[in-house]
This record gives sequence, C-alpha cells and structure tokens, in this order.
Amino acid sequence: AAAAAAAQGSPGAAVAPGAGISAKLAYLNSLGDTAVDFDIAPPRVVSSTVSATMSTTSATATTATTTMFLSTTVPAVTTAATKPAPTTPNEGGALMNDSLLAQKNKNDAAKVEWPIVILRGDGNVYVLCAGIDTNRPKLQGPISIQPQVDDNYGLDSCSLIVIPTLPPTVIIAESTGKTHHALFLEEECPLDRSLTQQQQQQPASIQELANLTLYPCEWYLHVLETVELELGLPGVQEAKEATKTYTCPLHLKRDPLNDARYFVYHNAGLHAITLDFTRQLHEFVQGDGGEDLTERYPLFNTHSRAEYVVCTKALQNANTNAVLGFTLLQSPSGLVLLLASGQVVSLDLITDHSLIRNWPLTASGNNKSSNNSESPVKNMLKDSFQKRIQMILKTGLTQPILKLDQTTEPSPQESFELLTQMTRMLRDHYFVRHEKARQEIEKRVHVLKLLKQQQLADIEELQAEKLKIRETAERLAETYEDLCDKQNALFKRAQEAVRLATLRLPKGSYSEKKFAEMIDKIHQSVKVLQKNVDQVKQKISTQQVQLESRKKNVKEKSFTLPAKQEEIIKQIIGEMYTQINGNVNDVKKINNILNIT
Repeated sequence: AAAAAAAQGSPGAAVAPGAGISAKLAYLNSLGDTAVDFDIAPPRVVSSTVSATMSTTSATATTATTTMFLSTTVPAVTTAATKPAPTTPNEGGALMNDSLLAQKNKNDAAKVEWPIVILRGDGNVYVLCAGIDTNRPKLQGPISIQPQVDDNYGLDSCSLIVIPTLPPTVIIAESTGKTHHALFLEEECPLDRSLTQQQQQQPASIQELANLTLYPCEWYLHVLETVELELGLPGVQEAKEATKTYTCPLHLKRDPLNDARYFVYHNAGLHAITLDFTRQLHEFVQGDGGEDLTERYPLFNTHSRAEYVVCTKALQNANTNAVLGFTLLQSPSGLVLLLASGQVVSLDLITDHSLIRNWPLTASGNNKSSNNSESPVKNMLKDSFQKRIQMILKTGLTQPILKLDQTTEPSPQESFELLTQMTRMLRDHYFVRHEKARQEIEKRVHVLKLLKQQQLADIEELQAEKLKIRETAERLAETYEDLCDKQNALFKRAQEAVRLATLRLPKGSYSEKKFAEMIDKIHQSVKVLQKNVDQVKQKISTQQVQLESRKKNVKEKSFTLPAKQEEIIKQIIGEMYTQINGNVNDVKKINNILNIT
C-alpha cells in the first residue's frame, strides 16, 4: 500500500512517468522493500472451501484448508489443517456465506499448488501459493522466523533457495557472507496477518489502489544454524583486527546430484556447503514406524561444512575477478566457472560429499570422556600412532584455488601483502600443526625409549630368575632320585621280611587247607573226565572204521534214509559233538589249573 501510495503521488502534481518509477524503485531498494530472489517449494495437494462475505464496508474470508506436501525426494506425506477464521456476526453475511459454500462444494476439488517463497532485501520472507489454474494467488507473510533475533537474520539479504527435503530446507544468504539454514515448517495455528482491517482505516483513494490482501501465514521458518563464509583471503590488517570489511551479493545454486549440498558463488569466488542435518532428517523419515519416536528424533548436534573451492580475491585493494557464471555438469560430474577476466575454470566434482574429507567434529570430546579411567600411556599405546599423526596434521580448513585477474600486474606492495598472508597462513595453520606433530613424535620416542629400558631390565631379571629356577630344578631332581632309591631298598627289605615270617609259621592256615582239598577233588574229577574222553575217542575211532566200511558198501549199494530219520541222527550227532567238545574244554581247563601237560 505504501508503494502504491508513492506511485500515486500527491494530487495536482505533474510527475514524469519514467522519473517517478526510477525514483520510487531507488527509494524502495534503499529501504530493502523490493523482492531480491524467490524459489519454488515442493508442491502440495490442496482441498479448499472458500466463502466470502460481501458487504459495502468490509470483506472477510473463511478458509478451511487441508494440505499435503508432495516431496520429490522422500516418499512421505505431511498433512496439516488450518483452523477457520471467525466470521462476523452479520446475519445477512452468514446467509450469503452458506449459499456460497453450498455452491462452491459442488465445483471444488483437490488441486496442486506450488508455494513460491519470496525474499525481500530487508530479510522478510513471503509465500505466494499458486497453481496452474489459479486466477489470483494467495500472498502470505511476512512469515515468522524462529528463534527471533534483533536483526531478523540480516538486513541485507540477497539470495534464497529451497532444497526439497522433508520438511523443505530454506537457505537465505546475506551480502555480509552469512547463510542461514532454516526448515520450512507448517504453523499449527496460523495467525491473521490480513491487511483488510488496516485498509479500512486508510483514505478511500488508497483503498482503491491497495487491492492485494495478505492471508494468514500457514508456515514459519526455524533457523537451525548460520554459516559465515570467508569472502576472499583476509588481509594482514583484517586478521589483526578480526573484522570483515568486504561485502558483495551472494548467489546460491542447488546441487542436483546431492540434496545435502549447495554452492555459493560471488565476487570473491566459489564455496561448496554440505548440510549434515538433511541426513538426520532422512533417517528419521525412513525409520521404522514401530520404534519409539522420542528415541529417533534428530538432535542436529553436528554442523554443516563449508569448503572454499575457488578464490578470486586475495588482496584487499586489488581488482576483484568476479564470478559471472556458474553451472554444474552431470556426466561426468563437475563445475564450470566464468570469471570477469574471461577465464573459464572447470573442476571435477565429487558426488558423495563424505569422500571429500572425514571431519572430526566431536571425536575429541568423546575420547576424553571415554578414556578418563585409563592412564595416558595406555591410551597413547592403544591408539594407532599413524592415525594420531594424521589427525594432528589434518586441518579443518580448505585452501581454495587462487584465480586472480591476470590483466593487471599487482604492485610490489600488493605482492608483499599476498606473500605476508601466505606466510601467516602457513605459520598459523600448518607450522603449528607440524610443531605439534614433532612434539608428539618426540614424546612417543621418549616413551618408547623408557619402555625399552624397562623391558631390558625385566629381561635381565627374568634371566636371573630363570637360572635360579634351573638350579632349584636340578637340586630337586637329585633329591627325587635319592628318595626313589631309598624307597626301592625299603620295599625289597619289607618283602623279604614277609617271606621269612610266612615260612616260619607252625601250620598252614584254614584257607590254605581248603584250597588244597579243592585241588585234590579237581584232580580226581580230571582223571575221571580223562577216562571218559579216552572212551569217547575209542568209540569215535570204531565209528570211523564202521563209517568207512559202510561208505564202501554204499558205493556198491545206494541206501537213502528218510528225511526225518536223517534229521534226528544229525541232531544226536550234534549233541554228542557238543558234549564231547565241552568235556574236552573242561579237561583242558583242569590241566591248565593243575599244570598237567
């Protein structure tokens, strides 16, 4: 409305159209009231029922909107419902609202809208919701930015991009070199930010021109972090005072190959910034729904990483070799820069940002807390010495590729200043680390020497202990042999004493008599069995003679027995054979007992 009033001018004044427009634009630009950049957020599906109250003095809108974000990167849907605004207590207006609602419900259907995020120079952010068939888009804003700060996250904003995460990530850049990373979240209770009440209090001429209504904000921004970029190499005076004097507009470019990375190009070069919280958001959305959500909330405890890729401003007063154009290549992945001096810089690009550098952000603190209970020497010897030296020499800074303007030669003072900067950088960031690595190596060598001396002393003690143990073992072996000889001699003497005592007994014992009687009985039975065996042998011999004679007779005359008789005879012979074999075995056993051959 203020811009429209300025465009209208005072009554009766003759103003040239071209001069009036340029003066107003310059005035608005100086106040930061013009839009400097915009980007399109992921689309959403909207099913809305709108009713408007028509009256001669006021116009209010009641909306009941259900939105569903359509994300191109994460297969998930977020739904939110905005509460209807209270209507005016006008009966005629209420009846007209009811009729309009009944008519609209027949024709309204779900449609796709794209939230267009608009950035103004003073840091305010607006959202314009528009679809393909939208006649009059809804403008919302300025949307709230949380947490609130005094400068509204910069009064000199220059660029904005939206990264299609879930929820979307909005990047806002300032000319001072700061970029703010914020999440584009939905409001649970949208606030009325409409200017209709304010327009009623304005003069009629202004109301006629102010035909744009600001609707209640459905979103708000929650800033997670702010990254401060280095615009060119700092001069000697800037390094001493720790202040930044150079500012320039920043231009943002999203990486189509990696949603967690974007690029910032400006008059002082090119930066590549990697977002770490996008990975945590992706893991939270893709997590199993059965788990406890409170245990999987992203903590956002890690910081984003900024890499200075190309630097085009090394001296404070030198001409800047600004980046005029920037594009990304996909196959193979790379980037191309067009500089003001006419140079074209092409660099290879690593698709996965985790392969660029392993950033030790929280490792040192965790190691301190986990190794408090152990001694420093054990911690030193337990860790890999090579990895420790690599971690000491690894710097958290990245040195850009220097591309200066080659059309003009730098003055000796500028060259000296550049040499001083390089020397200071080497002294502050590299020589200190090398000195620390040297001290670490010396400390390691000293500890190893002490351990070697201790081990040599332990070896000498072990050798002396070994000799003592060997002498003790030899002495114990001799003592054992002497004791074995004495024990054998005593055992033989005991056996001889028992034998002599047994021989001098007057009579044998009762058990010996019983054993002798039993032996006599066995001897008698053996004789009887021997006689029986002899008789059996004679019978066998006579039977063999008879069988031979019968065989001869059988050859001459064949005689066959019935099968039953033959089987009975076989059984009788088998029993006799078994009985004879048992008698023979008994005789053999008795002979063995009596030692009879």
